[in-house]
Amino acid sequence: MLRLVASCLLALSFLAQDETSKIQEWCEKLGDDDPRVRDEAQKLLVAMGAPALPALRALSDQGGDPEIQERAR
Repeated sequence: MLRLVASCLLALSFLAQDETSKIQEWCEKLGDDDPRVRDEAQKLLVAMGAPALPALRALSDQGGDPEIQERAR
């Protein structure tokens, strides 16, 4: 039983890391030169929902590319 719980916790940890890396990747794509890439990244972040909010808040508060700030809002 303990092995099962440990395996589940390990799997959840990998999922959280994967989710975080996807959010980071999509946030970076908000400033892509191709508007289709920016639009797709924005849609994926919206679909991700609450887990993406901290990264989006940080982007909207940063100085820099106005396109990224607007999409992060």
